[in-house]
Amino acid sequence: MYYPILLIHPSESFCDAVIRGLGERGYFVISASSEKQSIEAIDAGVYAVAILPARIGMTDGDALIARIRAIWAETHIVVLNDEVLNEVDYERICKAEGIDHICSAGYTSDEVSLIAARLAGSAPPMTRIPGGATSVPSASPYQMDNSFEMSIMPSSRGKFVEDPLQLEILALAREYQKTLPGELRNLRMLLSKARQGEDLEEMILEIRRITHTISGTSGTLGFNEISGIVHQINEKIKKVEQKGKGSDDEWQTLLYLIDRAISTPERSSLVPMGAAAAVDESTLLIIGEDRSHLTELYEIGKLNHVKVIPACTRVEAIAEINSGDVDGAIICLDMNNLDPVALVADIRALEGRENLQVAFMSKVDSVEQRVLAASAGATMFMEKPLTEEALVEVAREFATQRAQIDARVLIVDDDPYFRKHISNLLASEHLDVQDLEEPQRVLETLDMANPDILLLDVQMPGLSGFDVCRMVRSIPKWRNLPVLFLTGESDVQARIECFNVGGDDYIQKPVIKEELLARINVRLERIRMFRERADKDPLTRLLNRRAFLEQVTDRMNEGARFSRPLSLCIVDLDHFKHVNDTYGHLAGDRVLQAMGKLLLSRYRNTDVRGRWGGEEFAVAFYNEEASNARRLLFESLKALRKMEFTGDGGEKFRVTFSAGVATFPDNASRFDELFRIADECLYRAKENGRNQIQIVESDATDA
Repeated sequence: MYYPILLIHPSESFCDAVIRGLGERGYFVISASSEKQSIEAIDAGVYAVAILPARIGMTDGDALIARIRAIWAETHIVVLNDEVLNEVDYERICKAEGIDHICSAGYTSDEVSLIAARLAGSAPPMTRIPGGATSVPSASPYQMDNSFEMSIMPSSRGKFVEDPLQLEILALAREYQKTLPGELRNLRMLLSKARQGEDLEEMILEIRRITHTISGTSGTLGFNEISGIVHQINEKIKKVEQKGKGSDDEWQTLLYLIDRAISTPERSSLVPMGAAAAVDESTLLIIGEDRSHLTELYEIGKLNHVKVIPACTRVEAIAEINSGDVDGAIICLDMNNLDPVALVADIRALEGRENLQVAFMSKVDSVEQRVLAASAGATMFMEKPLTEEALVEVAREFATQRAQIDARVLIVDDDPYFRKHISNLLASEHLDVQDLEEPQRVLETLDMANPDILLLDVQMPGLSGFDVCRMVRSIPKWRNLPVLFLTGESDVQARIECFNVGGDDYIQKPVIKEELLARINVRLERIRMFRERADKDPLTRLLNRRAFLEQVTDRMNEGARFSRPLSLCIVDLDHFKHVNDTYGHLAGDRVLQAMGKLLLSRYRNTDVRGRWGGEEFAVAFYNEEASNARRLLFESLKALRKMEFTGDGGEKFRVTFSAGVATFPDNASRFDELFRIADECLYRAKENGRNQIQIVESDATDA
């Protein structure tokens, strides 16, 4: 449940104090200190509670109350009065004006915070829905008033900051709003010429193109009434096209419709999402023995919209992870009753937690501790006790990692407003979006953008979306690329044609965000499932050779751009043929599976792990020199040495591995050369007795 509160007061210091007081109680506050800001804030959204003075600037409080009530009648009203009221006057004014509470002269920020929190707790709930909008228990939609110029969201400390993406969405709607009258007048001119019979066939084609564009874009940007009228024009002009001419009644109806559209107020129903959306709360599991420190971090988290879940034992930690969704875990290295590395392995062995973000904290900041943290897969290492800044940083880092862009979308549409708006909507869902106006350039853009999904408009000048789809499907590389058509056409034949040319789905304009995302996510999930099967070795669940090579090449390219090293480790299980011959092939498979699980449960998400083939594995440590990579890998060797395996006949045995390490760019700048050098180090490790790790130009081993 989400309860936004509006605060209007001329004193910014008073506003700050109330924001802090309500922020500590878990409420979000939008504040305004001037007359203009007050009007803008009121028109921006719906509030559970509105706190306002008897007058702000030249505007009376009763005018503000009326404006608030017009948007949502259920808003609780608190009036800040500079006069002292007796009990009779208090009750009379509250009843007459529909006010819930009046704070008399001498009111304090604490008093106001307490009253607002109490009223907010009794307000009808507003449930957040995908996209950040709010489902309002009222028939009144949000309306984008011409005076509203900002979209604001609460920061982690109760202050409010502008959300650039939502500002861009509102600015785009406002910009389109300015061009819409001209587009409609141009359409009327074309209809008048067509009625007179001037180049009728050509005129009708142009009218259909324009009505298709206006109807789809205006509806998508929230100008729903105009969109509906223009859609009617599109449907009626199609009937004229089929007959080859139109009757006087038909042309009169078309002109009536366009005049109606021109006279309709250009008002968008787009929700200014940032004004009514709460920042999502990060959730961190913190594991340690120091209960006082955990309690302190819990309190710090409440002030920063970070939900801290404390745990003191392995059982508590596993139970919390199984019971809820967490962004990541912070584990103390200084515990006596718990092995932190083993705990990370246990956590990442849980279904769906293979890539859970982990950070370690310790009173001791040493190389050994940092290596231990990295080998366990920690992305961050922090000194204990954890400060407020450190807690906020790790929460932000983990939330960012979870929101990593994992799919690319290419939009081809000739309307710049529609393209930009859809791009903004998809970008808000962490999709990497590129847009293209000229359909003739789609093939070259596909090669550059390498998208996971293609969105195509049907009606475009030069090439239709159908033509583009046929062209894309003729290229072997793009035959399996999901193609979604965006069309204003509603007839069955147009929908059938979408599939006949090779499209996977279609979405009718105006586009509804939730429908668009649902259809895109279905296709992306199928892509992920296909890649999961294509990229993973089925026995060890590690990347196969092809996928490993692709990811390491990407890491090397990134390292070249940012001057960061990458250490490649080639790992070979010692005497594996002897294991198969002596203990059986099923036992050998169990060893391979254990090796895969060992590598998956350790290291960071930026490190790449794969099965190169047979009993040979490969690990690439990003941004690590050879000496550190050897230390990290040696932790896995020590863990493998302790494992006991059972042969097909019940025999007990142990295994080890040998490895060689080479570093980019110090030892080689190309992967094939880097692999050759790492393989030479592996060969030297075997010659020296196995069960060790060798690096370039070093006789040092880990045994």
